[in-house]
Amino acid sequence: MRNRRLFQILWSVLWVSQVGSAAQQLSNTPRQDFWVTDGTVNAIAVTNDRVFIGGSFRYVGPYTGGGVPVNVNTMQPVAKYPKVNGSVHAVEPDGNGGWFIGGEFTVVGGRSRTNLAHITAAGEVNTNWVAHATGGDDRGLVEKLLLDGTTLYAAGSFTNLGGEPRKYVGAVDTVTAAVKPWAPQLDSNVLAMAVSPTAIYLGGKFFALNGNERRYVGAVDKVGGGTTTWNPWDLNINPIMFSGFTSNTHPYALAVVNGRVIVPGQFMTGFGWVRLAAFSETNSRWAWGMGMSGYVFDMKVNAGKLYVAGGFSSIGGSDGTDGGVPRKNLASIDLSVGVTSWNPIAAQIGEVRSLAFYGDSVFAVGSFIGANPGRNYGIRTNADHVVQLDLVSGAAVGLARPFNNGPIWAAASQGEHVFLGGEFDSMAGVQHEYLAELNGQDGSLRPWNPQPNEVVTALTIANGRLLVGGGFQSLGGMPRERLAAYDLATLHLSAWNPQIQRDTSIATGPAINELLPRDGAVFVAGNFQAVGGQPRTNLAKVDLSTGLPLTFRADANDNVKTLAIAGSYLYVGGEFSRLGGVDRSYLARVDVDSGVVDSWAPEPDSWVTSISANSTAIYVSGGFANIAGSYRSGGTAFSPLTGNLLPWTLDTYVLQPYRYVPFLLATDDLVYAVGGFITGADQRGLLAVDPTTTALDPWDTRPYFFWTSKRLLLEGGRLFVVGGDNVRSGLVVYELEGFSRFTRLDRGPSGVELGLSAGQGWQVTVERTADFNSWMGVSTNIAWEGLLEITDSMPPASDPVFYRAKTTN
Repeated sequence: MRNRRLFQILWSVLWVSQVGSAAQQLSNTPRQDFWVTDGTVNAIAVTNDRVFIGGSFRYVGPYTGGGVPVNVNTMQPVAKYPKVNGSVHAVEPDGNGGWFIGGEFTVVGGRSRTNLAHITAAGEVNTNWVAHATGGDDRGLVEKLLLDGTTLYAAGSFTNLGGEPRKYVGAVDTVTAAVKPWAPQLDSNVLAMAVSPTAIYLGGKFFALNGNERRYVGAVDKVGGGTTTWNPWDLNINPIMFSGFTSNTHPYALAVVNGRVIVPGQFMTGFGWVRLAAFSETNSRWAWGMGMSGYVFDMKVNAGKLYVAGGFSSIGGSDGTDGGVPRKNLASIDLSVGVTSWNPIAAQIGEVRSLAFYGDSVFAVGSFIGANPGRNYGIRTNADHVVQLDLVSGAAVGLARPFNNGPIWAAASQGEHVFLGGEFDSMAGVQHEYLAELNGQDGSLRPWNPQPNEVVTALTIANGRLLVGGGFQSLGGMPRERLAAYDLATLHLSAWNPQIQRDTSIATGPAINELLPRDGAVFVAGNFQAVGGQPRTNLAKVDLSTGLPLTFRADANDNVKTLAIAGSYLYVGGEFSRLGGVDRSYLARVDVDSGVVDSWAPEPDSWVTSISANSTAIYVSGGFANIAGSYRSGGTAFSPLTGNLLPWTLDTYVLQPYRYVPFLLATDDLVYAVGGFITGADQRGLLAVDPTTTALDPWDTRPYFFWTSKRLLLEGGRLFVVGGDNVRSGLVVYELEGFSRFTRLDRGPSGVELGLSAGQGWQVTVERTADFNSWMGVSTNIAWEGLLEITDSMPPASDPVFYRAKTTN
């Protein structure tokens, strides 16, 4: 047990006193409180408790994970909820205030849960309910859930459920999670389910059900899972149907209403094509069909009407591609008279994926952009993704929906909450474009909003200023050509203005890839033709006082991606084949003062994206397979003294045939790398290895997985991983193992509110004192998500008050 931080409160002033020493091993679990983005983070700079990020994002928001209940009265996510580290595709209320969720994920609330989980009404993962869905395509994706009494039916692409072989569909007990013997046998994925009193209807990509021919739809007994006689494709029953589904119209939704099974697809009948058909539940006979101009993703019955959601522009005609009533992705059908007058406009562009009814309204969710797209058309920040619609008028009602950073695939309502799940990991953030400052303590967005007019690709801190590079031409309306500086003390834009020019007729993408300060100057690497009106091609050295280019000259004939300094050399990597007038493919080194190219010529066979140096070696990564005449896949190292190739290589870890390692970061203790790696039979996106032997370090971030990371930064005992990823968008932060820090300390209406960062699974005891002689226990909790929120409701009236945290593993 050890004490790691003390906080003092004087009600008007907060300050921190640090005690103890930090362990060197990083936690396997990322911080859960750092805010994320809706797009790629390309660059990061950190100083003290200030974290600056730049990229192509237009949204910054709290990390909520891929599914969270939203309070209908506030349209804000619940304050405390277990975070899903992937996407939620299906949700079912448990009837007691909790939720069953399915999708593609591996962790919920810090606990291992693969693609299926139960979250209680208290907002906690049910520790007694474990039924992992694994195997098959899409890593065991659970596509649909269906609750019927004490049975939860799950469907998707999995082949194993709760440790039992179940191909594409299975059933578990809602109380015990025991897998039920119900086990229909199918030959392909199940995408849709519907229930009647006697049968479960299945839709998907299959052709066979329990050995019987059933094309795309079929029915099984609820008790034993045996195939029923229901078969709409039996031509003896429906002779007018001489063709079934086409290959790309598998049913994603089914509905049972008034003794009929409603099936979307594409049918050829004696009267033409139809895309929505009804079949008798008792004898499979054709009842009716109607045309649609697109596809159906959800169907639900409410007050006797069938509500249809999808991607279409008309419905109700006799032909499958035109005719009918104009309806944009949403429609209501009265089964006795046809399409009703209900005509909401929720999605001008995109699709509606799921419906959830609440009172006299319905929540429609999906990947759509609203009826009146703004200037950020096509950017997820401006996509509605969720709207509440009146069931009579079709008008949007309720409070404005919260911003989020990705499409929403599933919705369900219960009590005063609607659960939203999808391919997002942030809800209720704000629009904030390209450049932002985060609080280094709790990871939240700070108010500074410099408003670049285009993407930011490089950041660094030098001479008391934040240097910003990218593709912009202005910041906050002030002209700056692709490179600018902010005073760190005030965050005011500096007059420093190097003016990076490029030939836009032949160059695309950002102008600046790397900024590397050195002795009153900054090396600028990228894709440009001039600095301050003076010719400099793709590499320059700029004075930090005047903004003018120095005499250093080492022009490259193509994009320069990365830089590193070791001794008197500047190491240069990128996509070039000539540097400083000398033939050099992808990698070279130059004199740090003059730019004269050295004789060192390792000649990799493809581009270099990252260079990093420690005290013993120069480490290089990229897309190459051969370098310095030897096979080295993705990453290798050189001696800074001789320039010779060292034995160090990432060959044994790089996932072939891709061999691409976008970034590595070398310290004297470890080399961290991001990319596509494999260790044994397991894939990884982030690993640490010995800088001499490449032996794998025990640090293991699985099941958290990051494919598209771009850059690493180790600062203040924290590893920052930035890029773009659906699991954790934009930014991931790892701190030292065990208790890390108090992240928040505020006086609230209910007492003193404390936030703590702690190691995964560690027990944390918070105590307070007024005199350092006696300590009073405030709370003892397990940090399942590496983050704790605690309220001390009875702090003493005396000042000052001190808090400390003790941790045990």
